[in-house]
Formats: sequence, structure tokens, C-alpha cells
Amino acid sequence: MSLDELRGKFDAVLLAIGAQVSADVPLEALDPVHGAASGGKGETGKKVEPDLAFARSLGLDCAPRGVKVDRQTMATNLPKVFAAGGFASGPGYAVHAAATGHRAAVSINQLSTADRWSASGRSSAC
Repeated sequence: MSLDELRGKFDAVLLAIGAQVSADVPLEALDPVHGAASGGKGETGKKVEPDLAFARSLGLDCAPRGVKVDRQTMATNLPKVFAAGGFASGPGYAVHAAATGHRAAVSINQLSTADRWSASGRSSAC
């Protein structure tokens, strides 16, 4: 299913994964603070980064580390398309990914609620 089909079928689309795995890199490069401290000296892990070529093929504007988003709403340049986690900001901590996912969810809920109010002919003003 294409992104346009998803946008037509659902209130909003959230992109949060869209990653590619690069070659093995030293754990110290993945996490310089904890890599060596956890006995990871000399060990390697997989570095996961957003697949920006894929994002651009969808028509999304990209920054060097991820998809460009409004940091308050996590909205992208495409209507009804939001990005969060590593897809929006590149590799990072899970708690940051969860926080951006929460912001996107709140924004999607507000968008969905506003669309339902306007479709019913009601005003959302108090």
C-alpha cells in the first residue's frame, strides 16, 4: 500500500522505523559513554540509521540525521504524515524515541478529533 493510499484511508500516518542497518561498528562508537564501560571494548554492534533515500522517495523533506518535522507536533511536510523516533532524529536513546512518539500521538489525536468535529458540522469552540 502506498503512502498516498494510507493517507486516504486513515486520519494520519506515523512513520517511526524506516531504518537501514549499516556495517558492524565498535560499541564505543554507538555509545561512547556506556560502550567501553560495559565491557564492550573491541566488541561491535549494528548501527541503525533512518533510510533517508526511502523517506525522500515518499516526498518527505530530510535533514542530515532524519526526516524534518515540527518538533512540537512531529508533523512532516506532507499533510497527515508524522514522524517520530529514529526516523525523525536519527539514532538515539529509546526514551527520546518514546517521547517523540507521544508528541506525535497527541498531535494525531488532535487532528483526528478536529476532523470528526468538522465532518459532523459542529464547532469545537466553547
